[in-house]
Amino acid sequence: MLECPVCASENVRVSFNTPFWEFVYRWQGLQRYRCRECRKIFHYPLVPGEKFATKPRRRRRKSQKQETARTSAGKWRIRTAEAVVFLLMVVVFYTALNALHFASGQ
Repeated sequence: MLECPVCASENVRVSFNTPFWEFVYRWQGLQRYRCRECRKIFHYPLVPGEKFATKPRRRRRKSQKQETARTSAGKWRIRTAEAVVFLLMVVVFYTALNALHFASGQ
């Protein structure tokens, strides 16, 4: 198990955020790691025959156009519903204030 050279923690992971100069370390056969405790980055040589770790692939959406259309349509429905509720509240408060105004006898 790997240990962090700074804090001696065994809670380390492969670091995939690599700057553009990282290829120099790869040529030397060094893998980039990050400590989860102190957040420091360090390099450790690979065992002969071991390959560099690769970043896991993210699943892509099936159809980005459909997703965007659904999202924008949903936003319009929500905003329309909010506008209707707001207008209903204005009408209710207006009628309530008028009822209080006329009830007070002015």
